[in-house]
Amino acid sequence: MAELQTFPYCALCKHVRTGVDKWICDAFPDGIPDHVLEGIYFLTLDHRKPIEGDHGITFEPKESSLLVNNVEEVVQFIFEAVDRLSKQQK
Repeated sequence: MAELQTFPYCALCKHVRTGVDKWICDAFPDGIPDHVLEGIYFLTLDHRKPIEGDHGITFEPKESSLLVNNVEEVVQFIFEAVDRLSKQQK
């Protein structure tokens, strides 16, 4: 099981719910699958786009987030940086 001490950008999503021992959200009400959570944490999976099994629910910033006006821009910047780094390593 994925470590719960990680900080996937799920924590900034309005669909995330409090779980006892796992991450849960509206997209994955029975628990975010490990491969999805790990993909989000390691930025190999972009849940701003649909993922199989997500019931059509994708990442949307929480209104209560301190970064509410910039969350989408920050996530986009992170994905672009990771993409550039991966291209440089090839």
